[in-house]
Amino acid sequence: YHAADLEAVAHGLRRGHELAVLLPKAESAEHVAAVARELAADGISSARLYLLSESGRGVSLLPELIAASRPLLAGLFLGMIDYSADQRLWPFPGPLSPVVWSLAKTVADAAAAEGLVYVHTPCLQLRNVPLVNENRRRLRALCSGPAGMCTLSRDQTRALLADDESPPYGDPDTAVIDASEDARDVVQRFRKYAGGKRSFSVDDAADRYIPPQEYLAALRFLREHGLSQ
Repeated sequence: YHAADLEAVAHGLRRGHELAVLLPKAESAEHVAAVARELAADGISSARLYLLSESGRGVSLLPELIAASRPLLAGLFLGMIDYSADQRLWPFPGPLSPVVWSLAKTVADAAAAEGLVYVHTPCLQLRNVPLVNENRRRLRALCSGPAGMCTLSRDQTRALLADDESPPYGDPDTAVIDASEDARDVVQRFRKYAGGKRSFSVDDAADRYIPPQEYLAALRFLREHGLSQ
């Protein structure tokens, strides 16, 4: 759908909309440069271009990717879910994990060095306002350049608009995690709440979102350890 996507962007710009192009799986300077050329050739170079870093290769090549997408580049996104799958991490690191924030610093520093916006990975615990506020505190300390937007739920938005500063939030990743039990839990919850109707699972009672990447990683972990479900 690449050509159709660009056509839709061009149509929107002609109608006066302010649009952006987000390039997923950005990990090839050649591909990034080709997209930048297409945008210019199609007369839609006024659209802002963002790169989504969601693999080890993409993060390691950030300077090359930035250079290849100039002058259209506006910012860098961090995609932690696909990064975790790409790096075969298990369990997937939580929103306050040192793994997440070390990676965030790498991407944010690369953005700041070029005057670009850094957009942090969304917080998927949608009703957990204290956790969102802790993310906000950490982003303030992390970003020396401009920060972008995160996906928020209605309750999170209300709290942030009210500047509801909750007490510091403990780091859930400091707890000892039984990787096998965690994998079984992810598999069971995904199968129960996805219901075969969608590619992700939402457990409202536990405020838990499970993407397919995490489900597949859990299955792989169990099979590799002879614990197949």
